Order: sequence, then C-alpha cells, then structure tokens
Amino acid sequence: RELMVKILDRTSLFLDIFAKRARTANAKTQVELAQYQYLLPRLTRMWTHLERQRGGIGMRGPGETQIETDRRIILNKISLLKEELRSIDKQKAVQRKNRGKLTRVALVGYTNAGKSTLMKALLGLVRPTEGSCSIFGRSSLAPDSKEEVGFLPENPYFYKFLTGAETVSFYGRLCGLSGKSLKEKVRELLELVGLSDRRSHKPSQLSGGEQQRVAIARALVNSPAVLLADEPSGNLDSRNRDEIHRLFFDLRDRLGQTIVIVTHDEGLAAMADRRIEMRDGKIVE
Repeated sequence: RELMVKILDRTSLFLDIFAKRARTANAKTQVELAQYQYLLPRLTRMWTHLERQRGGIGMRGPGETQIETDRRIILNKISLLKEELRSIDKQKAVQRKNRGKLTRVALVGYTNAGKSTLMKALLGLVRPTEGSCSIFGRSSLAPDSKEEVGFLPENPYFYKFLTGAETVSFYGRLCGLSGKSLKEKVRELLELVGLSDRRSHKPSQLSGGEQQRVAIARALVNSPAVLLADEPSGNLDSRNRDEIHRLFFDLRDRLGQTIVIVTHDEGLAAMADRRIEMRDGKIVE
C-alpha cells in the first residue's frame, strides 16, 4: 500500500550537529567528508556560491555550467579529504606500533569495589577526585583519548528494528565513517566475530551469544586501541561464555588491541596477561 506521507530528510541537520561536536582532526575530517558526500548527488537545481572560493578551485572551465563547476569543486574536495584521512590513519598506525606490547587485563573485585567507576574514568565520563587517568600518556578526558577507547557494556542495548549489520553500520556513522569504507568495515567485523551468515538477522532472531558478538563488533567499529568490557559474559550460558572468552583473547593478536575486562569469573581472569583486583575503591593486587 502506498503511504501518503511526507518524508523529511534531516541528514543535513544531523551532520551539522556532528560537525559542531567534533573535537579531533580525525572526527572533523570524517564529518566534513560525509557532508560533501551527502551534498554531491543533491546539486541538481541547487544554487551554490562555491565558485567564489579563492585559490583557483572555483574557476569555471570552458563551457561548464554552474552545476558542473560545483560538482567538480566538491569532487576535488572529497578527494583531498580522503587523502587527509589516509594520512591520519598512517599516523595512528605508527603510534600504535610504538606502544610496545599490548596486554589483556582482567579487573576483578566484589560488588561496589569501584570497578565500574574506574571504567567510567578510563572512558572519560567522570573526572577523578584525586590524581589523574590517562590513555597512552594523554588524559582520558581529552577528545583524542576518547577516540582510542571502545566500550562493551554489561547489558548492551539494541534497536529491535535494525539487523546486526545495520547496528554496526549505524554506530559507524556516528563515528564519522561512511561509504564503501564503512561497508567493508562492517563486513570485516562481522566476519571477525563469526556472524557473516547472521548479518541480516534482527536482535529477536539472535541468541544471547550472537547478540554479544554484534555488540563486540559495534564496540570495535572505530578501531579503538583499547577495548573496555564490563562483564561481557555475565548473562551467557557456559558454552557461549567460553566462546566469547576465546574471541576476546583472540582480538589482541588479530587487531593489536589492549583488552580490559571487568569480571567476576576467576577462570576468565586467569586467562588474562595481568590481573588487577580492586577493593573499597583501591587497587590492592
């Protein structure tokens, strides 16, 4: 049935909001690229003043119409932004190679020991009352540090109308990814967590273990250097729990990441490279 309703496209508004909130060079470049990619196919009958830009980019070529001039300008800008992103990615890759040996850390302790508060401090969500919290030598409150961290909550939330692939893709867009690079990223992550054949299923069609795998892929979409996981297997049965544990300890070797896991599972803690115990808000071991 045909629905006689008016569809409002608010994409431009959302991109403007993301642009205002972007703090790092990578985020700003990603959003600017998304804005130009959104504008390009919508130039028809749209008057712009891009030809007034200085530096020669806006000069009309022989026989060019206004639309053709604007399209050429935007395509040039998209190409420059993509090159800038590649340069940023190379810099980040070099930085990660220089970080030394990455580890798997288990953070254990009784309820109310302070594990979740420490996790929030690492995420830059709270400011320590004393001392400081840093990620690779930078304050966890700095925007650049927040880009380095992925988070897997104890009870991840899913939009019931989005498939596994759409869920990962949605969060990828929030991180500034778009186009073919985002599609490829989603494909790689779902393959990594073993859900290539379940990418088109919605949460109600996935088991608890499969939902957790989607959440892991979602947490990895911005290629964080550190992955924080809060009781990632607490609500799973023994079989799914073991599979998730193996997956976590495979991520470091395949993606070069530090994994910090909050857990009550001593078996999982024993598998970690380092075990940190908290008690009454203090690290005791």
